[in-house]
Amino acid sequence: MSSVHLRIAVFLILLILGTSTIFSGLFLYFAPRGPRSGYYYGKEAWRQIHLFSAFATVAVLVLHLLLNRGALRSYYNIVKSS
Repeated sequence: MSSVHLRIAVFLILLILGTSTIFSGLFLYFAPRGPRSGYYYGKEAWRQIHLFSAFATVAVLVLHLLLNRGALRSYYNIVKSS
């Protein structure tokens, strides 16, 4: 797999994980309280989904930053020089 394909794959995974973290967080915020709230999964399952997707997002974000550290250094040098 070439470097470009790897960067695209990491970006897409980061996008999917970030979206699932946002979706599960919004669900937890707006879902009714109580043990029989009427959803297929309980709130505890949604909390676990949210926690897992948040940790996975952070891990993939670190990988994304490592893969793009050259570009980040270039941006930093441009901002520093101006």
